[in-house]
Amino acid sequence: MAIFLIDLPPNDMQRRLGDALTVYVDAMRYPRGTEAQRAGMWLEHIRRRGWQGVGVVETDAAEAAGGIESPPADELSNAPLLGVAYGYPGAPGQWWQQQVVLGMQRGGSPP
Repeated sequence: MAIFLIDLPPNDMQRRLGDALTVYVDAMRYPRGTEAQRAGMWLEHIRRRGWQGVGVVETDAAEAAGGIESPPADELSNAPLLGVAYGYPGAPGQWWQQQVVLGMQRGGSPP
């Protein structure tokens, strides 16, 4: 078995949303059912300008001389998902941007 970091473009993230949310809920130790509550928000995030996602997958990989040979892209895109991360540029009015501005103001810094 070998672990690979893969890009998760928006269409792949949408296709694997259930798996990604399961990984997220397990990692955060949120109660079951949180997946359904977060799905709409994640879908909205995926549509934001500049969104990028990555996943960590585990798959059988052939050993080549000097290392592990990467499996074909279609195999990686369907391999079990072990980890997930995504991000996008913030913008005024978004929750996280508001939290950062408030934190900076509380710390005496200009936003």
